[in-house]
Amino acid sequence: VLCFAYGITNAGKTYTIQGLDEDPGMLMMVLNQVFGLKSSVYAEQGASLQISFLEIYNESMRDLFVDGAKADKAPPLQLKGVKQRVHVKDLTWLEMGTVETGFQWYMSATQRRHARATKGHDYQSSRSHSVFSIRLCVPGRPDAQMIICDLAGAERLNNTLKEGATAKENAASLKETCKINQSLLTLGTCLEKLRWNSQHALAKPKPIPFRESKLTRLFEPHFTSTNAHTIMICCIRPSHHHYDATAQSLHYASLAQEIVSKRLDNGGGAAPAGTEHLEKMMNRMQAENQAKDELVLDLQNQCCALKESVEEQQADLTHMENTQLELINKMAVQEADIREECWNQQQEQLTALQTRHKNDMLS
Repeated sequence: VLCFAYGITNAGKTYTIQGLDEDPGMLMMVLNQVFGLKSSVYAEQGASLQISFLEIYNESMRDLFVDGAKADKAPPLQLKGVKQRVHVKDLTWLEMGTVETGFQWYMSATQRRHARATKGHDYQSSRSHSVFSIRLCVPGRPDAQMIICDLAGAERLNNTLKEGATAKENAASLKETCKINQSLLTLGTCLEKLRWNSQHALAKPKPIPFRESKLTRLFEPHFTSTNAHTIMICCIRPSHHHYDATAQSLHYASLAQEIVSKRLDNGGGAAPAGTEHLEKMMNRMQAENQAKDELVLDLQNQCCALKESVEEQQADLTHMENTQLELINKMAVQEADIREECWNQQQEQLTALQTRHKNDMLS
């Protein structure tokens, strides 16, 4: 399961996931549910619950369960594998004994996440994507995993620079914002193409640029797997100053809502899908097929008419060739008759002249 919170800066993404002491967020609720499942259903099977926590900062992944001194010296984490078998090499997995311990580890690691104050906001805003993973390991069964991702907020470049900051700090802020916006743009492009491919099942699928960002590369197994579910939490700010950003967030949410892919349940059978959506898809596909059939029939009729026209023109051309040949033969016969008649007349005239000349000689 993949669950990610999307929205602009200060829209409530971290609050939705983390919550407060008196009002726990989604993460605490998930930990309680999963730990309860592990303790009740899989207690006698030796199940274990493991968690990991990383951040994607400037397209570089860092393990947040590693202390600051060690983390600074450690090389960036690397993604390994292909398609549905992507994993993070050398990522720390801690076995969680209690929910309180796991949440305490999470809160301690959150302090190591990159944060910075930006223009118009004096508080520390997250400048990286955080990825918290929960893995339920049951002997003899495939591991079940859930990823809870707190995305960094999209922000305009002119809102990034803070008054009074040094040139070096502003340069770092610009780089962070560019990387964040680029990764979120790639995520939006992937959502658009996933939606298009799901709605045009018979057409050639569009390539999806998962590899253009570490974030989308990490999300790829959940977007393409036959046994995965993806949840998008869209956080918006109800202020007219952020109308454009709110509209964009809702646009991406609508794209995600329209993505339908093939799913399988734990037993390998077909999972129930939205009947209404499937009926609409089938009706649309039938209409497209009917339109294609009509187009093919129209083209076949045009081809038949063109073939008949060509055959008629060929027949006319053959008739004209035969007529021309007959005229040539007739003209040749006439020419031969005329030549013969002229020859005969010349011979008669010559004979008459010879006879007259002979008579003149005799007289």
